[in-house]
Amino acid sequence: MTDWCYNNKIQRIDFVTSEPAVSFYTGLGAVLNGTAVSSVDGREIPKLYYVIK
Repeated sequence: MTDWCYNNKIQRIDFVTSEPAVSFYTGLGAVLNGTAVSSVDGREIPKLYYVIK
């Protein structure tokens, strides 16, 4: 996916995830960037971003 993003000039991916998955994504280089409100149930969920290199 990162190759496709790089080739299509996408520099950053912003996404949300579950709390248990944060360490997985930060281990891959994503950066925790606050929280967002879930559109499903209204709870606060982690918001991250990943810079395409």
